[in-house]
Amino acid sequence: ADLHMMAVRAQARASLPRCDFVHGDALQAMREGGPLDDATVVFCYSSAWASEGGALTDFSELVGCCCLPGCRVVVTDKWLECDGSCGEFALLDEVEGPNRETGGSVGYIYEVVRSQRGG
Repeated sequence: ADLHMMAVRAQARASLPRCDFVHGDALQAMREGGPLDDATVVFCYSSAWASEGGALTDFSELVGCCCLPGCRVVVTDKWLECDGSCGEFALLDEVEGPNRETGGSVGYIYEVVRSQRGG
């Protein structure tokens, strides 16, 4: 909730293109008919999501089920990984930066190449 409010306040202060911030259950937000079902960019502060090693398990499956091909997905400190059954993601970039909570973070930027919704 704190990160969400920080983003909303920052958006109000900046002259940025239209951007909607959604705080809530990711499955409900990203499923068809949800407020993010046609999102072009999804950001997830993914530190608390389930993972094996550094690979996001549940969130990778969610992205592969719900995001449209072409959507950009940004995750922190953990990466998307799929065996091909849930979708396909292309890593576009990795960006290191400061993080007040951890000292530093890596942002992984992906494009959804194929998902269960198309591609």
